[in-house]
Amino acid sequence: MKVHTTERKIFGFKNLESGWHYSEGVPFQVERLKKAVQLNQEAVRLGFFETDAFPGVSGEISVTIYHGVYYLEFTIEHTDVITFVCEIGDEEVTYEEGLTLEEAKARIRKLTKVERFL
Repeated sequence: MKVHTTERKIFGFKNLESGWHYSEGVPFQVERLKKAVQLNQEAVRLGFFETDAFPGVSGEISVTIYHGVYYLEFTIEHTDVITFVCEIGDEEVTYEEGLTLEEAKARIRKLTKVERFL
């Protein structure tokens, strides 16, 4: 998905009202939307242009980055901590919970450094 499309999609989550998913689903906090956009912008700034975002029924937002064999998923939980998953191919190689926004951005930068050596 194109970068600006992902950003618009994230901001579109603010229009989802209570019960948006088959009578489940809570509205999204503006600060959580902003964090999701910041993660997407960091990915783009570093040259990752295939991104997407998905709403969760508990108010969480997942931002995904696709790059070759890499799949990165950052889920901003309803508690505002971030869960990070990295897959190479279809194999999960990293799972971390409780990250801050800055720690999540550091995971994106780390992939940039790895990519330079491939």
